Amino acid sequence: MHEANAARVKAFFDAIGGPRRAAAIIPLGAPEAMLRVRECLEGGGLVGLLADRTTNGEKVVRVPFLGSPAPLPAGPHLLAGVLGAPVVLGFGIWRGPRRYLVRFEPFAERVTLDRKNREAAVAALAARYAARLEALCRAYPYNWFNFHDFWEEGR
Repeated sequence: MHEANAARVKAFFDAIGGPRRAAAIIPLGAPEAMLRVRECLEGGGLVGLLADRTTNGEKVVRVPFLGSPAPLPAGPHLLAGVLGAPVVLGFGIWRGPRRYLVRFEPFAERVTLDRKNREAAVAALAARYAARLEALCRAYPYNWFNFHDFWEEGR
């Protein structure tokens, strides 16, 4: 999770479930972040990543999204390939005050990336994710938003 959001999310988890839950938040950019992700998965835990948000300097893949090429992070797909973990998409859809529809959908039983075709495989995974996100954006147009020019990001 991005450092700026980690404090707010931690405060939320502290409020609903106590400090123990928030301790599981792994801030991105920390040198030990990927080791902690691997340890969590090996211990039977779940790891959530934002696959439609990039950080400065992060490797991006440009894929079709809502009519234009959009930058999506390569990291979640590369990480899934390195760790061999199953991938499940999760979406929270606002349905009204204090009402959300939470959807989980299988995405990949296992991501396999061979060195020769790694970039193409990551691009294909990102495009599949973008197509699914686009379908939900069209079905629920007021649920996905940004306070910056998403399509200019990463240029």
